[in-house]
Amino acid sequence: MATIRTLGLFALAAAAVTHGAQKKVDGIAAIVGDSVILESELQAYAYLKASQTGDTLNEEIFSERAPELLDELIDGKVLLVNAERDTNITVNDGEIDRGVDNRIMQILQQYRLTKSEFEARLEEEQGISLAKFRNQLRGQIR
Repeated sequence: MATIRTLGLFALAAAAVTHGAQKKVDGIAAIVGDSVILESELQAYAYLKASQTGDTLNEEIFSERAPELLDELIDGKVLLVNAERDTNITVNDGEIDRGVDNRIMQILQQYRLTKSEFEARLEEEQGISLAKFRNQLRGQIR
């Protein structure tokens, strides 16, 4: 019986070590009402803000600015929740798509990147696809 318990403890310890070694995919940065702000959204927002000001974004700068940027995202989510309640505010999908396209074009021009280069940098530096970046921009524009 002691051997079985020892094997069980060993298996549990091995599972814990294996679980701890797994790569973290994404995490929750904040919860606003029924809405979640993911860490990847915060990173993409930081990249977007840096691109607007022409700054470079590294881990140190991100760590310094993350609380401020998270506050901005939370404020945006709160405004979005209130806007959804207000039936007088409407934005059609075409207007949102044009806004997203314009913002991406600004980034491409500012950094002198092709669309494929930008996609590669998003994947490499932020770990997100262009489609996910577009969705995040759509959420910000709404």
